[in-house]
Amino acid sequence: MVERLLSIDETRARCALTLRADNPFIGRQGTLPGYLGIELMAQGVALFAGYHCLRRGEPVRVGYLLGSRHYRSHRSHLEPGCELEIEVEQEYFSEGMALFSCRLLAQGNELASARLNTFQAPLANV
Repeated sequence: MVERLLSIDETRARCALTLRADNPFIGRQGTLPGYLGIELMAQGVALFAGYHCLRRGEPVRVGYLLGSRHYRSHRSHLEPGCELEIEVEQEYFSEGMALFSCRLLAQGNELASARLNTFQAPLANV
């Protein structure tokens, strides 16, 4: 799970975590499957969206990952103990719908990338 916010502005956020052996997504083989990088990216998007809700004085709203465009994982699995950084950049936002470019990195090397389609529910529907 995301542990640290490194930087944030109007369109981007960077956050980090240390992948721990007790992470609920660690598989039976003791590693995080590479395809679960998309979950870490979605957590980065949630951090970005929640931060901006609070900054506007609003409660944090429910968000949904609707889909992904071009998810690419350059690793089949990730080992516990590795330091991971998540970068998200909002490319588009309109009426709750958003598109984010995301990257998962370790020591500056890209491990995965994707474009995520998301939806943030209006306050009246939460």
